Amino acid sequence: MPFVKPNRSFCKLKFALLSYNDMSETWTEIAVVTSQASAELVSNTLIELGSQGTVFEDHPDDPNACTIKAYYPQSVNVSELVEHIRGYLGELQQLGEEIGKGAVVVKGVEDVGWSSNWKQYFKPFRVGKRFVIKPSWEKFDRQPSDLVIEIDPGMAFGTGLHASTRLALTLLERQVRKGDRVLDVGTGSGILSIAAARLGASYVLGVDIDAEAIAIARENVRINTLDSSQDSSIHNRIEFVVGSFDTLPNSEQFDCIVMNLRPTIILQLIPYAEVLLQTGGAIIASGILEEEGADFVQELRSVDFSVQHHLLEDGWSAYVLSHVSKV
Repeated sequence: MPFVKPNRSFCKLKFALLSYNDMSETWTEIAVVTSQASAELVSNTLIELGSQGTVFEDHPDDPNACTIKAYYPQSVNVSELVEHIRGYLGELQQLGEEIGKGAVVVKGVEDVGWSSNWKQYFKPFRVGKRFVIKPSWEKFDRQPSDLVIEIDPGMAFGTGLHASTRLALTLLERQVRKGDRVLDVGTGSGILSIAAARLGASYVLGVDIDAEAIAIARENVRINTLDSSQDSSIHNRIEFVVGSFDTLPNSEQFDCIVMNLRPTIILQLIPYAEVLLQTGGAIIASGILEEEGADFVQELRSVDFSVQHHLLEDGWSAYVLSHVSKV
């Protein structure tokens, strides 16, 4: 069963994850005004349509609204792009997602130095007790207990900047034990897979329906084996494949399954996860807005899962779930 992979970004004014190497002087800006709940999904679609990054802007007068801006060369067929975007917004509505205003605004803009300015927003930072996330261009003095993950922004979700990723990392640190087998569904940049391996997992499988994301994840694993001060064998314990639950053999069993996705997608995938979950294992579910939490937990009861731990950060929730045994 395929799933939608969101490309979550940090919703802050003027924060950009743009990685253009050759910037022309004039660009076409397409801005989509949507809800916070659908912002990441819309961002992912804008990138799939050819933008190499998105800018998120919050609305101070409406905390539930968010504008996502994407930039395309002037040579693109703007009418066709807008038609695709409006069609996707309609599909989200049919799936029950809140899309907010759903406005699409197009204008031409001059290059304002994105190619050199965007890196200032991405510095090394700590997550949980031991994780440190750093880009390749920043130096960091690692302490013996630190688990450093080097991740550069790219065309796959997962730099650790978004609260949902930080929450998933924190719960992985609490949950994963040496020798565990971990499944990372919708792996994106591979950051959660790398984190699980750094924690001592004996085998980590990252799956994603996006082949380009898998390529990026594999490159990130390669980069993270170059640090001689840390375990460089993680590449022997991480495998990435293009696909989803329906492509995995039922004989696979995992101690921990992590899904940093939207709640509607997680709930659709829970029955598949149950088949692959080792007895006594746990599911880490992140990517749920705080206001969606109550409905999400209620739906879990109907599929015989209960909440063991719950974390909240910046309006986002993450849960550790376990299967409820029937006597």
